[in-house]
Amino acid sequence: MNRAVKIGIGVTAGAVLVAAVVVGIVALVTPSTTTLTGSLTVSSGCATGAGLGERGYADIYRGAAVTVYDNRGAVVGIGELESGTFDSAMFGCRYKFSVAEVPAGGDFYQVQIGREARGKRTLQGEELERPLELSLGY
Repeated sequence: MNRAVKIGIGVTAGAVLVAAVVVGIVALVTPSTTTLTGSLTVSSGCATGAGLGERGYADIYRGAAVTVYDNRGAVVGIGELESGTFDSAMFGCRYKFSVAEVPAGGDFYQVQIGREARGKRTLQGEELERPLELSLGY
């Protein structure tokens, strides 16, 4: 094997090693994310418009914001409620939701649905990996 071939092999091997190190560093620095899924069941059936407003749930509707906060109070994800469907087991209206790309690994998170006065539900970090089942008015 001549000297030029040996140098070429060495340069190629070195480039592969550098690329592997860079990929490993990026994997360590880039936080992993998860998708929070769940549902909110409201005790008032699936009325629409004024029907929900009269029952105090005017802020709960298809498209209403589902906001996820980290342990510092910073918004880390926003999703929305899907169309409500009647839940015969709960005799209420069930709205599913998902919030994508929430940074994983936090100690705790808070989830808010609808108006701010409803407050936030606090979750431990590991709870973010399981579907969240909430109810309102029961």
